[in-house]
Amino acid sequence: MVTDGYRTPAVEWSAALTAYEAAAAAHFSPATVQARRTRLRRMARDFADTAPGDVTGEQFTAWLAGLDCGESVRREYLEAARAFYRWALATGITSADPVPAPRPAGRAQVPVPVAWAGPLDEFEAAQREAGIAPATIRRRMQRLRQFAAHRNGSPWQVTAAEYGRWRGASVGMSQAAQGSARDALHAFYGWAVSAGRMDSDPTARTSAPRGPRKWPLPPAWEPEMEAWRRWLIASDAAQTTVHARLEHLALFARAFPADPYAITTEQIVDWMGSHDWARESKRARRATLRTFYRWAQESGRIADDPTARLPRVRAAEPVARPATESEYRAALAAARSPRWSLALRLSCELGMRRAEVAGARREDLRDTDAGSWLVVRGKGGKVRRLPVPESLAAQIRECDPGYLFPSPEGGHVTPRWVGTAVGRLLPEGVTMHMLRHAFATRAYNVNHDVFAVQQLLGHASAATTQRYVQVADSRLRALVEAVAL
Repeated sequence: MVTDGYRTPAVEWSAALTAYEAAAAAHFSPATVQARRTRLRRMARDFADTAPGDVTGEQFTAWLAGLDCGESVRREYLEAARAFYRWALATGITSADPVPAPRPAGRAQVPVPVAWAGPLDEFEAAQREAGIAPATIRRRMQRLRQFAAHRNGSPWQVTAAEYGRWRGASVGMSQAAQGSARDALHAFYGWAVSAGRMDSDPTARTSAPRGPRKWPLPPAWEPEMEAWRRWLIASDAAQTTVHARLEHLALFARAFPADPYAITTEQIVDWMGSHDWARESKRARRATLRTFYRWAQESGRIADDPTARLPRVRAAEPVARPATESEYRAALAAARSPRWSLALRLSCELGMRRAEVAGARREDLRDTDAGSWLVVRGKGGKVRRLPVPESLAAQIRECDPGYLFPSPEGGHVTPRWVGTAVGRLLPEGVTMHMLRHAFATRAYNVNHDVFAVQQLLGHASAATTQRYVQVADSRLRALVEAVAL
């Protein structure tokens, strides 16, 4: 590597990018320079421990594949890096270009062992049938091919120990690459278990991690996020809300590590537009940024709120996807233990969320003269009471005291684990949340009282409840027949 004696890789990146931007300004439009600056600074952050001249072709390829963005944005990262390294070679900052030369149109695929080819094709088809976003499928398949490329055996021979060793060896990958690879493997092996290919999921985690999660934060952001965290807690935000808000903001902070209050509306729009998120994910991140910068303005940390003029993100169209009765009955028949048949019943017969099922206790069941009721702790710390049919109440009474779904490490299992375990019992393409939709649909079709269903589901708005309800075909036909001339 050619070096001018900079002390750290981060300093080398900073100096190199500053020099490149000055050189690029003489040949390209301000908009092009700004766009490349955003992409290259993201690359510099992800390679903060590696100097620009030490990045290898393999590292760059893995980083590019792991970016959580659409293909068009990925090409923008590629072109920005290619332009930077062409300049770096010409100026002597590096002696090798890690960026692959331009190739003909078409997406190259990583070759995989023969034993993996069939299972990966089956998984890809299952993802499409389940309605997974095409961009997510492409990203997962790329990460799975990379995982499989260095393994000679069958995918069904991967053990939890091997997965753990792989996670330990992946620390050199960028954070985005690690996250997308873990997501791909969780999805693949969750499907494998539900499809009967394996008895257990080597990537599964049965309990919540101990202690609060930590996010690597730029120094300029740490005190501000801590102050905001305390404000969220003081405003009585639910723990899950605080966790989600902090996770969203940490992702944003790593994209703009300098002064959090020097960020412009245009930079925020560029950041949000560079990610291929689902609509509801984009709405959630926009809400986080709006909440943070409104707090910053109201607390005197910033004069103008850069999120005030952000474009609105429309809510997704209401689409109810209830599981059918036959799908639910098939899952009950597949349940090998009363524990998981209980989880199925709580979800489909009471409409409980997976987090509510995970945290339910036997002591939450209360017997009254009017029958049995279950105290449920829902989103935002809200508590509601659900009437429980006697057969379901009897099954709850048979459980040991404490959590209905205890973790071997103490406390209860995670909501994700409950969703994964229940999903394995359901037919392919059917999720635990679709059981909640089924409850809402059946309840509404009894007497069409949307407000009663809203209360049972624990929704703050009847508009949300409407998204869960699928009106019966017989009712639609009866209405049309009634108004026919």
